[in-house]
Amino acid sequence: METLRSATARTGQGLHKPFRRGYGLIEMVAVIGLIGTLLSLSAMVLNQSMQVHQKALVAFRQLEQLNQWSDRFGTDAMQAKSVEIDRGIRFARSPTESIRYELTGNRLSRILLRGEAQISQEYCESARLKSANWQLDSSGRIPMTVCELEFDDASSTPPILWFARLANLEFQRPNSDAR
Repeated sequence: METLRSATARTGQGLHKPFRRGYGLIEMVAVIGLIGTLLSLSAMVLNQSMQVHQKALVAFRQLEQLNQWSDRFGTDAMQAKSVEIDRGIRFARSPTESIRYELTGNRLSRILLRGEAQISQEYCESARLKSANWQLDSSGRIPMTVCELEFDDASSTPPILWFARLANLEFQRPNSDAR
């Protein structure tokens, strides 16, 4: 009978484990699990960053639209011959044509009128409005209109003030020298 020593001497293998090349099954499963966890975490972060980007884009577009409407409001005010303020503001360009800004539902609307007939109506598709307050300020050298837009509570947009000069308005200031 051969002894263990002579058998190992003949095969060239000792009692030590042989040197192996490659990875075992458990090591591969652990590495695949770690890679999967890292990919899922990075996918969540990427998704959240895309949502933040989308919200920022929407906010930017809303502010861009409000800026365009502010410019139009200023242009309409500059061309106005007379101004009426009730639930909105009406700029009369001529005896027959006027432009009215008012709050319709939760949106700002701009209405072109010929006489009392409505020619066109546009809506500002910005954040939902809670209120729009119109004022005529005649304390300075040139009368101005002031519009305060207050947004819905769900919106994080602070109130916005629009100022527009009424350059063509014939406005009679009370005479301070008269007694």
